[in-house]
Amino acid sequence: MPFVNKLLILMIVSNLGAILMIWANVIVTDDSLPEQKKLTFCYVQFLAGLMRDGCFNIAHWVFAFEYYNSAVAMPFIFTREEMPSEKRSSMEVLFFTIFLLNVVDPLIYYCVLFYANYTNIKTGISPIQ
Repeated sequence: MPFVNKLLILMIVSNLGAILMIWANVIVTDDSLPEQKKLTFCYVQFLAGLMRDGCFNIAHWVFAFEYYNSAVAMPFIFTREEMPSEKRSSMEVLFFTIFLLNVVDPLIYYCVLFYANYTNIKTGISPIQ
């Protein structure tokens, strides 16, 4: 799949997550709705936020890594040499490490947000002041 198509798909999913997040926020903060419906939309809010921020972070990392990878490979291209396998494997480790960090960061944030909203709906007391 071409590089631009990957970015396009990730940004579309991120924007869909943003739309779902706005919708879920409106419902979670509506005091006239029953508790069960609010709790259901806490889950929607969690997943939508994870979609929005995770895909946005990953799209930017894929974009940045593509250009970093090109810069590292450029000397080998100019000299018509093959990139050493240890260099290639270190680039793969770097890519997947930062990729996972870009997923873990929004995951932790939305777990805390989910806990705060869930606690607030169940008890009426927000744990985050």
